[in-house]
Amino acid sequence: DVYSFMAFDLDQDFTLVTPSSDPQGPPIKESFSVPVRALRIHSTALLRTKIRTLKRTKARERIAAKKVLTTWRSHGYTCEVDALRAAERMTQDHTWITLNLRAIPRRVTGPIKRRRGRPSKQSSAPMEGNHYRLDLSVVSVSKKTLDARLHAQSSYILIRTRSKDWHISDSELIPRYKGLYHNEHGFA
Repeated sequence: DVYSFMAFDLDQDFTLVTPSSDPQGPPIKESFSVPVRALRIHSTALLRTKIRTLKRTKARERIAAKKVLTTWRSHGYTCEVDALRAAERMTQDHTWITLNLRAIPRRVTGPIKRRRGRPSKQSSAPMEGNHYRLDLSVVSVSKKTLDARLHAQSSYILIRTRSKDWHISDSELIPRYKGLYHNEHGFA
């Protein structure tokens, strides 16, 4: 396994609020700063695993995308602003590795036609006249985008406190982190 990493030193600020000993007094606020070191580690072993499971990931994401399309396609919105907000929320909430969700608001003339049977959980209030709907589509991502997403998925971040008496280098920290599950498994 090959690990490549980037390290960042920063100071993380915290504010601790504790109630005052006097019930009528204001709460006590204490601010302090903790020096930390963040490592963004890219693992080739994790990347190989992601590439091996890419076919299953594509199939699983297609099923999830189909479910999203059938759930939200019939939903109506009273104004364009609501439809735009819903489109933005949907594209942010439904992020996949191999697919992109596109949602474009479309103006529809006439009332929303109800279907037979039980209303869905996301059913909207009855609307007469003009309303908006979302034209939803799922698009496969380009090879360049897929490679970038796989690289991001095969990376993880370790954060440790930074102190003067710390004698472990960044390259020594990675195998120690990998061996951490032995200790944690013993406490389970």
